[in-house]
Amino acid sequence: MITNCSNNYAFQKDNIKFKVTANDIKVCLGILLLSGYCSVPRYRIYWETSSDTHNEAVSKAMSRNTFEFFISVRLLKKLKIRLHYCTETIRSNRIEKAPLEEASTLKKKVRGSYSQLKDTSSGITFIRYHDNNIVTVASTLEGAKPIGKARRWSHTEKKRIQIDQHSRIINYNCYMGVDQLDQNISSYRVNVRMKKWYCQMIMFPLNASVNNTWQLYRLAPKGKEDLIDLLSFTRYIVQTYLAKYSIRVAPGPLFPRSRTLNSNLAFSNASKTFLYS
Repeated sequence: MITNCSNNYAFQKDNIKFKVTANDIKVCLGILLLSGYCSVPRYRIYWETSSDTHNEAVSKAMSRNTFEFFISVRLLKKLKIRLHYCTETIRSNRIEKAPLEEASTLKKKVRGSYSQLKDTSSGITFIRYHDNNIVTVASTLEGAKPIGKARRWSHTEKKRIQIDQHSRIINYNCYMGVDQLDQNISSYRVNVRMKKWYCQMIMFPLNASVNNTWQLYRLAPKGKEDLIDLLSFTRYIVQTYLAKYSIRVAPGPLFPRSRTLNSNLAFSNASKTFLYS
């Protein structure tokens, strides 16, 4: 079922080159099972070649980036045809040799500098921007302008300074999906730690569903009138669930009551022991 759903989803997204087999899924599940009793601080360590961390079983079974998602020019073109607008960071080797300014040259310029190029045939804009590091952005929307401002820490001046920031980066930071989801989840992540490997399959969807519900609430008319943050929304759910679905039990004494001695129980002064008559 997982195999069919994965392939169908890839087909729906026009990724006709993506094919996953039942064996691929079994290997993936096997690695997840392995992580339950052979845990590492970062999952990439499984594929490292260092003698102290290398895991031969994992590295031979599956390459590290087998299921890694890559943004591509072809994908952006498909999205634009379907009127789905997108702004996404893209790897430098996936811009199809677009003659943007080299990262090494741009890094020598002042922070906030950028290089822009637009493909007239597809309408896709590529922007290479100098922030804390060099980042390349591909967008099906307009270009870099208007230029805004962003506050950054300057190591040379030892204070926060303002740098130029183009509109694509501003919108990307504002509307990015997965990064914003991760940030929200990390703020109020379920803090019950269990040793079972599959607990994250329960905990993460729980946190994600609360975040997604909150986002939908903010888009609803009532949410626009009654603005509440994620913490307040989460507390409301907790209070509602505990009040509505809990089985109330009358509280008993903290300690068991002492029982009275049986009338047949006597005390012998001679032996200082309890004797039954």
